[in-house]
Amino acid sequence: MGQTIRGSGNDDLRTLHQLSTGEYILTGYSQSGISGDKSQASQGATDYWVIKISSTGGKIWDKRFGGSGDDWVEASVVNSDGSIVLAGRSASGVSGDKSQASQGGRDFWVIKINSTGSKVWDKRFGGTGNEDANAMVATSDGYLIGGLSTSGISGDKSQSSQGGSDFWIIKINLSGTKLWDKRFGGTLTEDLRSIIKTTDGGFLLGGKSDSGVSGDKSQGSQGGTDYWSVKINSSGTRQWDKRFGGSVAEELRTVIQTSDGGYLLAGRSDSGISGDRTQASQGGTDYWMVKVSSSGGAGLIASARTEAEQASEEMEISMGLKADPNPFTEKITISFTLPQTEQVRLKVYNSQGLEVSTLFEGEAEKDKAYEFEWNANDQNPGMYIIRLGSESKMESRKVILVR
Repeated sequence: MGQTIRGSGNDDLRTLHQLSTGEYILTGYSQSGISGDKSQASQGATDYWVIKISSTGGKIWDKRFGGSGDDWVEASVVNSDGSIVLAGRSASGVSGDKSQASQGGRDFWVIKINSTGSKVWDKRFGGTGNEDANAMVATSDGYLIGGLSTSGISGDKSQSSQGGSDFWIIKINLSGTKLWDKRFGGTLTEDLRSIIKTTDGGFLLGGKSDSGVSGDKSQGSQGGTDYWSVKINSSGTRQWDKRFGGSVAEELRTVIQTSDGGYLLAGRSDSGISGDRTQASQGGTDYWMVKVSSSGGAGLIASARTEAEQASEEMEISMGLKADPNPFTEKITISFTLPQTEQVRLKVYNSQGLEVSTLFEGEAEKDKAYEFEWNANDQNPGMYIIRLGSESKMESRKVILVR
């Protein structure tokens, strides 16, 4: 089965559930008006969009939920009665389908709909800063929703910020009423991306962090952003936390409990052999998996590639990416020669994985030598990544800026 479901604007799928009937529930966000498969007008810039399709991909119904601003759904739960709970972030005030005013900036926005897509209730949770909901799990008495928060004590936030952004979780009952909330973080930035229920009745939270030992973080950063997992009990009390990373940037995206009681942490990594990373980079960004015990101790640590990344390794030398001199004090010359004409991007990233410069973006001709100079006089000393990428392959070089 191959099926495209879309409107005339930008539409992004975030979650998919298969029902016992063989049908599917798709959730995401949409900027489309009535067009294509979208049957309702936009409420504002970006809306939640829910679609039910048959086992063969035919659309059964679709529903849009939003306010006058931007609303992005990131997580969903399908209940045994066929009702659906959606969670994401909203920048809207009272408007459209949004019944509560913003607490300030973006808030968590949770909507319950019935099995035919009609709204049952909606709830907003946030403080005076920004809150982004990214993950949710069902519990016997409600739902646990998590994401990031930049707020101090305000609105629905009962604990002060540790600095930058923190993991923030809220427990709500089946009617959407908040039962409690908890904040976990260090002095810099944390972003929660995954929540799972654990066999002992608690939860494991997973995301990324660039904080050192501070606040709720018990281990120092390995460099850039690291995987960060926090184990809590059923009432939200922290039991332990663990950091895994290399010298550049890692982002944890999902966690799974394994049959032996441990956990598998999975995401992406830009690091080579360093810190907790035991294998060399395949070039650019790799998938990275970390197996940990029930208490968070590391076991197997491995990286994996997509087929495109494997092709990248095979053709890496032929891209001819060079950086000279290395280390360098102010200016560095980057050159490459491609084996075929294609669209490429040559960019520079800092040790936290943030783009600091685009040196070239466009079509590069086969066997033609390209050379660019990067002047880093406005950058801090440290390690940078020069990355040359196309649709099918990618090559990187690590360079050191010294003063």
